[in-house]
Amino acid sequence: MDLATLLALIIILALAPVIWRLRRELARLSDQLNHARRELRGLSAELSEEKRRSSAIASTVEEGLLIVDGRRRVTWANATAARLLGSTSLIERLSIEVLPHPEAQLLIEAVLRGEPAALDKPLEIASKLIRLRGVSLDSSGALIALHDVSELQRLAQARRDLVGNLSHELRTPLTSLQLLVETLRGGDLSAVEWSRGLLTKIEAALDSLRRLTQGLLELAEMEAGRVPLQLARVDLAAVIEASWATLAPQAEQKGIQLSSSLPEGLRALADEEKLRTVLGNLLHNAIKFSPAGAEIRVEAEPRREWVELRVINSGPGIPAAHLLRIFERFYKVDRARAGESGFGLGLAIAKHLVEAHGGRIWVESREGKGSTFYFTLPAGK
Repeated sequence: MDLATLLALIIILALAPVIWRLRRELARLSDQLNHARRELRGLSAELSEEKRRSSAIASTVEEGLLIVDGRRRVTWANATAARLLGSTSLIERLSIEVLPHPEAQLLIEAVLRGEPAALDKPLEIASKLIRLRGVSLDSSGALIALHDVSELQRLAQARRDLVGNLSHELRTPLTSLQLLVETLRGGDLSAVEWSRGLLTKIEAALDSLRRLTQGLLELAEMEAGRVPLQLARVDLAAVIEASWATLAPQAEQKGIQLSSSLPEGLRALADEEKLRTVLGNLLHNAIKFSPAGAEIRVEAEPRREWVELRVINSGPGIPAAHLLRIFERFYKVDRARAGESGFGLGLAIAKHLVEAHGGRIWVESREGKGSTFYFTLPAGK
């Protein structure tokens, strides 16, 4: 064995333990790396799932949510915020562009300073009334919550209108009764004709209160969903004629005529008594608002599985701003024009009765051009 071979063997024998230890260390490091990769994949999956859950929660909450960073730019927004603000591109926009109100910017500044804040009064943003509140996310910025209170404000206004209208409707007959009683106190009760005249007026005032109370009770039952129906195949021509007959004296006083147009033998599946109430209320309104000598027209025609009825009058028409509220109880377009003869319950009752049949009711009108009230009933073939 030459010297070179001997040296090589010595080196190999000397390095063998080192190589073995290196291989063992590499194997250990490889195991650790694989373990770290598995943990990383698990964490990534958990993070993705957490992100998915957070996104799902954020997209389903009723409140709009925004995150505004220290640059006063939106860094995140949920779908509700985009809908409330009427924009699909909120990210990286300045907060003052998204919420262009000084009060909103003061709130954001307070939250960025670490102070939770909320606005007492809602702001009008994108044609909606929105209440704002915010909490600090520390280094991430400010989380701003947007709550749409438009419907709550509308309901509050409707409640105020209801109380005001009800007070007005009750005040008129009660005032009349009080004046009549005072007149009786100071009058000559032995004068028979005079006393009878006052009693007639008292009876009229009491009847007005009775009709108001009865209408309120009926409407309350309908709004609670308690509308029992006795459905039958109803002859529409006969119901129209009967409904008009009850209103003929009022129509004759103004010289108003009725005409109708519908296919012979046309029928609908309806409760005849409830249908007469609907038509009676619509015809009563038509008589009240039509000028003397006018014509009121009732039309009906089949529409596949439905029958559509129309009550057409030539009255002053309804301003567009009132069309959406015309079927609310106690709602009157113009109290001075409507006079004191109605309570504003007729259209609300008609709406509930039509909807109880599964149909719908609506109105088309232009100022000075009259109004057409439509409603549908099941054909029930």
